[in-house]
Amino acid sequence: SECPEAHQITTAMSILSKMIEDDEANIDDSLELDGRPRLLLHTLSMTNSEPLGQEAMVRYRQAHHLTGAETFLTHQDEEICTVVDMSWKNQKTLTIRYVNNKISNTGMKTINDYDTYVSQDHSDYLLSDDDGWDRYLDQHIGLWYSGTDMDKCNERAIWLRNEIENDNIPYAERSESDAHLFYIGYNGPMTWEYQF
Repeated sequence: SECPEAHQITTAMSILSKMIEDDEANIDDSLELDGRPRLLLHTLSMTNSEPLGQEAMVRYRQAHHLTGAETFLTHQDEEICTVVDMSWKNQKTLTIRYVNNKISNTGMKTINDYDTYVSQDHSDYLLSDDDGWDRYLDQHIGLWYSGTDMDKCNERAIWLRNEIENDNIPYAERSESDAHLFYIGYNGPMTWEYQF
């Protein structure tokens, strides 16, 4: 069984067509994918058993503070499905979508079972005193702060660390030569990565 609202395209086809047209006019041959058409990402959808739950609200609040993300309750039907979309004014065609389809065929396990398993994995490996890591951190949405002011990067990192610790959200943190990274295990199977 389906939730039709989970499949809606949020960008007008005329805008998507124009983007493809513009892209084809400016193709860099070094980026060709063996002659195949290039991809145009417009919506990234994922399951989430509680897209309106407390931990989800933390995700939306933090994403708004750090990136300007806006969150919209696109559809809610207590019997069928809930759809929550996130989008950015500077990324007009990109939507990140959380869907709880209550009537989907999931087999013996439910979406809530999966979310609970991932949350337990995060708790077991990330909330310890060790520098933990779990396999679900590799399944992430990555957002990169492109500012060059190191003080701003540090301010954002300090703010985020305080927020996720105050909200008791499992996370991992690491540094690379060119970035400081946070992998945040919000509810659901998709981790968010912030790079400063």
